[in-house]
Amino acid sequence: MNAVYILPVVDARADKKLSLNFAKLQQNMAGSMKQKHYTVVILSDTNLVAGITDEDLKEPTPDWVKGVGPSDSRWVMALAVGELSRKITFGSTGNAEVNLFIFDKQTGAVVWEDKGLGRAGQGGLLGMMMVGMMDEAAIENAMNQVMCKLPKKPKVM
Repeated sequence: MNAVYILPVVDARADKKLSLNFAKLQQNMAGSMKQKHYTVVILSDTNLVAGITDEDLKEPTPDWVKGVGPSDSRWVMALAVGELSRKITFGSTGNAEVNLFIFDKQTGAVVWEDKGLGRAGQGGLLGMMMVGMMDEAAIENAMNQVMCKLPKKPKVM
């Protein structure tokens, strides 16, 4: 099977105060992959990403890549949330950064990687009341940005 195995989301944030629905992010990513004609398998075992650090993802060695995810998989996708923050003034803003990686375990290579940055904001009293929604909108924007860059899977003739 030529499926892409989607790991649970890696929480690589320095500040983990804000809660985040990691399962929803993973589901959204899977939906975007399916729209681009990829076959996906969603992995829910968080032990698969428990030891993954930001350094592992930024400079993966071939041996490390070959050990990521299930042993019977070839293509493995990892999403790392690097930042999620919100700020309240006379309004509110949210900022997010995500990094997306696709690994080929057979060769030990990173075959695709990119970063998405998201920002959302609302001014005034309305923005102050919507502060909890700004970080969610920022993470959605970052996810959409990175997923738009991912090429569609070529159709096999």
